[in-house]
Amino acid sequence: MIGNMFTYIFRGLKNNYSELIKTVGKQYPADDFTFLDPPLRLDFGQGLKMLREAGVEIGDEDDLSTPQEKLLGKLVKVKYDTDFYILDKYPLAGLRSI
Repeated sequence: MIGNMFTYIFRGLKNNYSELIKTVGKQYPADDFTFLDPPLRLDFGQGLKMLREAGVEIGDEDDLSTPQEKLLGKLVKVKYDTDFYILDKYPLAGLRSI
């Protein structure tokens, strides 16, 4: 439900403010924001697999560091062509440290 809310917001921004986004983009260039509808949903294990295939050593219940999250975002962009995804099914062990 939350993922669908975000895609609704993204679609609304794109449809209703495309000219303003282009204007801002002239001063602050950036690639177009891409998203899937419905949004991509990866299980935590799938995310770990992608990171491991990219050479990251990480345990099955380790929390992701900021650099690992950024790398996963880049890997998802290449594989699925989306800037927005949901990483689901975090292990409970990782949540205990929060």
